[in-house]
Amino acid sequence: MIDDTIVSHWSNAFFQLAQEEKKVKQYSNEAGILIDLFTKYPEFLDVVSSSVLSFSEKSKIIKTTFDKFSRYMINFFLLLTQEGYFRYSLLILKEFRRLCNEYQGIQYGVVYSVVELSARQIKKLEQKISSIISKTVELVNKIDQSLIAGVKVKVKNQVFDGSVKGQIEQIKSSLEKNNQE
Repeated sequence: MIDDTIVSHWSNAFFQLAQEEKKVKQYSNEAGILIDLFTKYPEFLDVVSSSVLSFSEKSKIIKTTFDKFSRYMINFFLLLTQEGYFRYSLLILKEFRRLCNEYQGIQYGVVYSVVELSARQIKKLEQKISSIISKTVELVNKIDQSLIAGVKVKVKNQVFDGSVKGQIEQIKSSLEKNNQE
């Protein structure tokens, strides 16, 4: 069972440290890398959270695995491990990153497409959507074969649908509305 209090407490504590150190952007970037890593390899969280390994062994694993990250990130993981909360790392990092994004005025979203978009295409979409919602937008590309063609962008509660499927649904809705009149 997930304890939201633990996630909130630890993410807020690390966020306060990032603010004090004036490294919100750096730690947020590191958190993004780690979120991707823990999402791709969730078994790593299980290994380090295991009761079979001693704290000393877990400490070695953390220091070796994350030696390219800031010392505060490493120390943060060591504290989580020592307190028995390392299994919450992914959730804590996600909440921490959300706090950082809010602080920096960054809004995350998803651009759905039939094929993978290039970095240049994503950057153009980010700029366009940023100008529409008056916030800095960063997008992640996810493949959705049901779109037929085009893209659909979702940022928080807003959806910008430029897909063929979306256009077909709009036409269908319009025709149904006209038939009811």
